[in-house]
Amino acid sequence: MHPALDPGTQTIQIRADGLVGTFYLPRTPPPWPAVIVVGGSSPGIFGLAGLMFASEGIASLALAYFGMPGLPKTFERIPLEYFEAAIRWLERRDDVRSDAIAVAGASRGGELALLLAATYP
Repeated sequence: MHPALDPGTQTIQIRADGLVGTFYLPRTPPPWPAVIVVGGSSPGIFGLAGLMFASEGIASLALAYFGMPGLPKTFERIPLEYFEAAIRWLERRDDVRSDAIAVAGASRGGELALLLAATYP
């Protein structure tokens, strides 16, 4: 394991409310700031980035948005409401600071992160 990654990070597989992802809980005491982490044009969960945020005390929801069961098969016409549901999921958690939720993306996910930030300030 990379030395910067905290082996005490807990993970929860999320398959509820139509969401597909992994929630990474830091070892530090809650409530935590949180970040939704999205990958680019490759399907699946962008977990390493989520683990890295959690290792720094930031809860993270690594969110898949296509190419997995229950999600669109291809990287096109992904409804933004899916990401709004992820924001609301985090806001409902007592261990997350609802005033400190961000989004981070890699590659095409960076474009998505900018769009989400502009749509859901």
